[in-house]
Amino acid sequence: MSVNTVLGEVKAQDLGITLTHEHISLRFEEFYKSPPPILRKKFDGGVGLHNLAYIRQYPYSSKLNIDFTDSDAALDGVKLFSEAGGGTIVECTSWGISRNLGLMKNISKATGVHIVAGTGHYVSAAHSPETLKMPLEEMVKLMTTELTEGCIDDPGVKCGVIGEVGSSWPIHDFERRCIVATAMTQSDLKCPVTFHPGRNREAPYEIIRIYSEAGGDLKKAVMGHLDRAYNYNKRYGFRCHTHIFKEETEKVLDERSFSTNHDS
Repeated sequence: MSVNTVLGEVKAQDLGITLTHEHISLRFEEFYKSPPPILRKKFDGGVGLHNLAYIRQYPYSSKLNIDFTDSDAALDGVKLFSEAGGGTIVECTSWGISRNLGLMKNISKATGVHIVAGTGHYVSAAHSPETLKMPLEEMVKLMTTELTEGCIDDPGVKCGVIGEVGSSWPIHDFERRCIVATAMTQSDLKCPVTFHPGRNREAPYEIIRIYSEAGGDLKKAVMGHLDRAYNYNKRYGFRCHTHIFKEETEKVLDERSFSTNHDS
């Protein structure tokens, strides 16, 4: 079996240690919110001990904290991963948050790390009014094209995964169409999928309900960010990811909730 990477197909056995949900470069500028007037000066300049607490409290009020497009920093991070024995990164930056295929290719060439690009759409708030009107059929065509022929923004690159497919809470009509389109594409191509749920414990379950009813294969689905959206009282049937490092250092997850019955 082979996997599409930004530099071409790679045999599965050659992928090595793999990070399955990363963002080498992305931008959240649509989510910027002005800080409270009394704190505005705290967000001037860079990020340091003098304002770190304020940025943690108002993360979308720091323009530096919603723009991760520093190519040098991205290269340094991937080099460190390579030096530690890493082999592959699944880059889950989808449409809406500034996917950068050119940077992925450059970093892959410079480090030798395989990079798998994702297709699909991020949460509704990241898109223009025009994109929010995109018909279901066009969504399916976009993803199918990027997985089998080449990406819209770089025809020489084929994506290897659908995702991350973003949802807020309650799920927006656009996001619902994205989930259905994802299921239809996955059912046809048998490709893997990764989801980004809204910050509500019912969100993952609702996503999977929509996805499975539209024909998506649960065994090919990954639900990310469950550090902040896991419902310990439900059984899901898909692969569970907890990968927000800050959360991992602040709480201990109940290991019983991640039993083999969850295929986690």
